[in-house]
Amino acid sequence: MIYLVLGMMIFWLATFGFVWSISRRQHKLEQEVAVLQEVVEKPANAA
Repeated sequence: MIYLVLGMMIFWLATFGFVWSISRRQHKLEQEVAVLQEVVEKPANAA
């Protein structure tokens, strides 16, 4: 029974870590896209 509990804990910790890492990557990509949009829009507004 203890192996089942330990297995479930490891599974959920790994799942949480995976989702957390994806969330961090998505946040970084959103910031990068925002910067790229500013760069693209800047010359259009200046012209």
